[in-house]
Amino acid sequence: MSDQNMNYFVTGATGLIGRFLVEQLLKHKGSTVTVLMREKSMHKFDALRTQTKAGKKRLVAVTGDVTKAGLLDDGEANKLPASIDHVYHLAAVYDMSMSDEQGDRINNEGTRNVVNFVNALADQQDSPLRLHHVSSVAVAGNNWDGVFTESNFDEGQSVDHPYYRTKFESEKIVREESAVPWRVYRPGMVLGHSETGEMDKVDGPYYFFKTVQRLRD
Repeated sequence: MSDQNMNYFVTGATGLIGRFLVEQLLKHKGSTVTVLMREKSMHKFDALRTQTKAGKKRLVAVTGDVTKAGLLDDGEANKLPASIDHVYHLAAVYDMSMSDEQGDRINNEGTRNVVNFVNALADQQDSPLRLHHVSSVAVAGNNWDGVFTESNFDEGQSVDHPYYRTKFESEKIVREESAVPWRVYRPGMVLGHSETGEMDKVDGPYYFFKTVQRLRD
């Protein structure tokens, strides 16, 4: 399919990867991007519109939540275009201190709700639809020794930590339950924008960067 005049639907659009993905999608001539936003996070959508300089017809917000069956709040389905060509699922929790309950609710059930949403869309429209799932290198587990390629998935790796487990299980949901063609992407540690260096927030190992710099100096 050509990237011209495409309709995109994105979850997790205001995160670091998400907002720059939206910016790239809007560069496709004639494309429209619909993003899923929680009502209480709509201020982030305003910032996204400012960043992308997109008009109201090309960048549209619908309220809802990935943890909600059907994703969308009441009445929001009317804002969707007649057909959607690509759905990008980025919404997830990546906090290494997450609980099992939090990971199951957002990463697993959230992904299942997105897959069900995509499957329902495919049944309602004549044009083809593709699901893009942003997974994580964490599916390789915490003890994998050697190269882990796109042809690897369930290799008996250890995924007992909530983050590793839920990223593995959410990718499995896409692989087994999606009725449409899908693609999976597995980023590793995302430091920031590859050109500007912009970061979303400073947490985890990033706190040590300045210390390492001082030691170097």
